[in-house]
Order: sequence, then C-alpha cells, then structure tokens
Amino acid sequence: MRRRLALLVVLALAGACGGTGDSKDGGEKRFLLVMHTALAGSISSKPDAELLELGHRACAGLDSGQRSDEVVSSLSGDALPGSAEFNGYAYLVASAATELCPSHKSQFQGTVPGSP
Repeated sequence: MRRRLALLVVLALAGACGGTGDSKDGGEKRFLLVMHTALAGSISSKPDAELLELGHRACAGLDSGQRSDEVVSSLSGDALPGSAEFNGYAYLVASAATELCPSHKSQFQGTVPGSP
C-alpha cells in the first residue's frame, strides 16, 4: 500500500507537467526535462542517455505486464518503499509512462483523489 501511495503521489506530480507523448523525440525531450528537476531527487543528475535507458526499461516492464511497483523495485535494486531512492525511481516510472510510453498513462489516471 505504501508503494502504491508513493507512486500515486509521484504520478500526480508528473501529470502536472503536461505533455502528450505524441512523438518519440518530443516524448524523450519532455521526459528528460521532467527528470532533470528536483522532484526526481538524486536520479536527476544522471546523464541523459542513462535516464532514457532507464525510462525505456520502465516502459518494457509495463509493456510486459509488470505492476508499476515491481518495475520501480527492479530498476532501483529493491530500494525500500518510501526511501528517497525508491521515490526517485517511482517518479521515473511515472514520467516514462506519461512521456515515453503513453499507452500506459491511463493506468495512473484517476487513482489519486482530484485527478482526472
């Protein structure tokens, strides 16, 4: 439950950044812009190529049917839910779902009170 709550908070914040993920290059640019903010935590200092690789791995996990918390756990090396590291990777997964693989964006909508 804590993992889901942490991910939902991150997703709500990611949704506030806008973007439709309508083109690959545009989606990647928006993803990187979102990931290089303070909301991403320490992960924000990673190089663009590494962030994109992580984002595409997140999309692959979601595409294969993994739950978002499983994807976060896998990418973060099993960071503890609620930790700064876990939250940074949760933000990455939410941002990837919004900008890199928007077919998964709907999985994260309507799960936070007040969100569409």
